[in-house]
Amino acid sequence: MCDFSAPGVSQTGAVPWQTYQDDSSGGAVIYGGKPLGPAPANSGEGWASPAFAGWLK
Repeated sequence: MCDFSAPGVSQTGAVPWQTYQDDSSGGAVIYGGKPLGPAPANSGEGWASPAFAGWLK
């Protein structure tokens, strides 16, 4: 019999949204990071791919 009042196996609480603000500076936005590299070869063309050609007419 299942006890639905107990948490599930390996169940954890919700993860809060990620923030890009620095708490130590009064909530200033943190800028930085590095740009993404080029897309891998044959990674698809999204909505422009032949599979969606009939939808774009």
